[in-house]
Amino acid sequence: MTGDPVKVAGSVTTWLPTFQIIFLSLFLQGLPFLLAGSLLGACIGALVPVRALTGRLPRSTTGGILLGTVAGLLVPSCECVGAPLVRRLLRNGLSPAVAIAYLLASPALNPVCLISTWIAFQYDHPWLMVGTRAGGAVFIAVTVALVFSRRPVTRLLRAELVAAPLTEPGWWENPPANWLARRYPLTASCLATGLADFLNVAFYYLSGCLLAAGVQTALPPYAPPDLHPGLLIPGFMGLSVVASLCSSADAFVARSFAGYPLAALFAFLWLGAVLDLKLLFMYRTIFTRGTVLTLAGWLVALVLAMSLVAAWLPLERWFYGIIGG
Repeated sequence: MTGDPVKVAGSVTTWLPTFQIIFLSLFLQGLPFLLAGSLLGACIGALVPVRALTGRLPRSTTGGILLGTVAGLLVPSCECVGAPLVRRLLRNGLSPAVAIAYLLASPALNPVCLISTWIAFQYDHPWLMVGTRAGGAVFIAVTVALVFSRRPVTRLLRAELVAAPLTEPGWWENPPANWLARRYPLTASCLATGLADFLNVAFYYLSGCLLAAGVQTALPPYAPPDLHPGLLIPGFMGLSVVASLCSSADAFVARSFAGYPLAALFAFLWLGAVLDLKLLFMYRTIFTRGTVLTLAGWLVALVLAMSLVAAWLPLERWFYGIIGG
């Protein structure tokens, strides 16, 4: 009924060492970047003068969206840390279009993500991967922010973000009772917030590494030569959504699929940074249900179109042709 026990034991001993090696390499390589991104995001949230910042933004919609996109490069915040920060900014009067631009750009444009992407692909076209990932993130952020900029605020945001002022106490108004908080309240606030974000993100990253290791153990190391990249793109998009990896470390998972077409890897990186299972719940704390569903549809459509274009273009030959001059 249960099969030959010798064959079952042999199959386990065949795939289990490979699974363990892949899982440990993914988890340990990405863990420092998760911690760095969480701590940096917590420091930004504690130090940025929120009300003064929102009052100095450009009046024009396009200027605000571009500034929000560039802020994703300057403010080190992954998607898990960026959502609470954007919620705080919205309650202080930030334009929803600017918030969307920053929310979608910061996961892939923040310095921690760019550095981790370069390190992950340092022996396999690092500048191509970093540049293409960043360029795609900018296009996604600006396009989606422009689409949603014409919608009324009441249809975009949750009711409490539209009507209620910011009432959350700052670190100086509600200091904890331990000795570190009494002597160094700002440091204690950054550490407490950063470690809480890290523990929350690490759970999803651990789950994603387990899933990715299982998939990689089952899949062949290279794509079949007669399989068109366009057929792999939807699968890698679905994997990025289910894996729910943090953008500060997802490049290490993508690098483990280096035997597959670049277009599929781009689809994994582009979509996973802005749409996955954990982000759907986090977006719901900011936007209405209809906005979240519409946002998800736009993100899937854009990434699919961009990845199909990338599959059609000879990216590697074009890139090294330019370099070789």
